[in-house]
Amino acid sequence: MDLNVLQKELQNLFLEFKNTSEDEIKHLNFDLNYLMELEKVNFGFKKDDLVFISAGDFSRFYWCPMESYLSCKENELIKYFGYLKDKIEYTIKLNKLEKIPKTEQELIKIGMNLTLNEIFILLKRKEYYNNVSPEEIEIAKTKLKTETKQQIKGIYLEIIHAKKMPKIHWVKKYKNFIFTCAPDGIDEDYVYEFKSSKNSFFGDLNLNKAKLQADLYGICFNKKFKLIEQLILTTNKLNIIKEKINLNEVNRVILEFNNILKGKLPKSPKEEFKCKVCKYKNICKIKN
Repeated sequence: MDLNVLQKELQNLFLEFKNTSEDEIKHLNFDLNYLMELEKVNFGFKKDDLVFISAGDFSRFYWCPMESYLSCKENELIKYFGYLKDKIEYTIKLNKLEKIPKTEQELIKIGMNLTLNEIFILLKRKEYYNNVSPEEIEIAKTKLKTETKQQIKGIYLEIIHAKKMPKIHWVKKYKNFIFTCAPDGIDEDYVYEFKSSKNSFFGDLNLNKAKLQADLYGICFNKKFKLIEQLILTTNKLNIIKEKINLNEVNRVILEFNNILKGKLPKSPKEEFKCKVCKYKNICKIKN
């Protein structure tokens, strides 16, 4: 994560505001870590609390609780940046920005009063519709043939197979976290998530993760149901699951996650291979 690149990206957002010139945004050289600390305090947290986490990182709890925690901790700053960028971008697009900020407090106040209804107004715009072109699908099919990394293959498979629906990124303060949420689609009564697994074994392992991730999306966008499509590559079978958002399960996992924050180590995964391939295996205290 290059903070200079993020800083430039943040500055460029304001170029969309009333023909703002580059000279008018040169002073926007704020420390992103400091902005995150200020934002945490404004939300009622302590500056050292783990607060800004993605639904995707958090839902890895079902793969391994410790990996989920370490991933959330490592990625907090980039998730905060995503939130900061979103609320500035949406404020400008809704014509609610009055002036270019000059101080840190002015910057983080932008978009703090945006409502979910306003996010849904943006969602109706063409730019937030996941309209993948036939050319993009063909490119993804070609690249998929030679790709070996499962994570990258999943991106191509999503381009090829996922539903074409409106989608937008937003956040929700729930319990003692602010979850950043980016579902693969948002409908009138459900949030949509597409997943792919190379076989039924990994499909079974990842299904609860997908459900928890979609549950958090449902909380974020105030939807009653989640729709999950899970493609199993070895059989080319598409599992379709539509269920109610499970608040009880979300609350249970948050409780267990908070135990880790308090210093209580979880059990290591039953599947030993998870520890062997984990990026955090050299710093994890519960590895097999």
